[in-house]
Amino acid sequence: MYVWGGLTDKSPESINPKTYSATVFDDGTLGIWREETPMPYPTYSSTFCGFNDYIVAVGGRYKGAIYTNAIWFARLDDKRVGQWQVLTTDLEARVYHGLGLDKAHGVVYVTGGRVRDKQNIGWIIPTVQAFQITQPKPKRLELTPLTQAATPRPVSPERTETRAATPSSSPQTAGALGDGLRLDVARQTAKASGKQVLVFFYSPEVPGCKRFWESVVRTNEFATLASPYVFATYDVTKEDPQLCARYGIFKFPALAVTTPDGELIKMSFSLRTLEDAKKLLGP
Repeated sequence: MYVWGGLTDKSPESINPKTYSATVFDDGTLGIWREETPMPYPTYSSTFCGFNDYIVAVGGRYKGAIYTNAIWFARLDDKRVGQWQVLTTDLEARVYHGLGLDKAHGVVYVTGGRVRDKQNIGWIIPTVQAFQITQPKPKRLELTPLTQAATPRPVSPERTETRAATPSSSPQTAGALGDGLRLDVARQTAKASGKQVLVFFYSPEVPGCKRFWESVVRTNEFATLASPYVFATYDVTKEDPQLCARYGIFKFPALAVTTPDGELIKMSFSLRTLEDAKKLLGP
């Protein structure tokens, strides 16, 4: 949990410049509050959100009740707040507005709010504006699903080498499942093999997708869990978004098990660890 900005008393001159964070435990209790990187120019009456490894404050007021259209943001690195940065935009300065988040595409929608006209009188703005936060390359998960199923090639006994067995607990550098199949190819393969389809839904704009892919999907343990299925990957920023709506998936990453015809059997978007995958795919 992160807290920043806001008034410390009723005076518009008294704005909190500090940023605080506390761990939220599974039982709902909070850990000890700790100070983070302070805002250089704190705001109040702004609208804020946590968004794809960023914390963001949009609009609001500076000291002295001065309206602003600034968008302040800081990146989270291992849950710690980095340096605050500001975007200067054509957003109309406002307070009491709302935010809508499209995490899959990295888009923030700014709705409504009160602005000031030349007579310094507040009035409600009916327009919707938007801005996008994109992830740097190291944070993005970029996959290239196979467009056709790989055909195993026979190996000549003379060319077979004896290698030490790899412990099942160690990750494979190249990834035990590769980048998966395209969904349409996976369904065709599943029909031919009599298997179900396991689909990994992800967005390059959601850093948690890359973390789950590298720490869970690219391990031998996950490959064992996925072995009864035909594995497919689905980039929600490029494919039909209606499929997510049909399956009730609104957070990423997500895993879904379906029939070869695409009927949902089970799914989960509460995915961080291998144990989360086991809850869905285990016996």
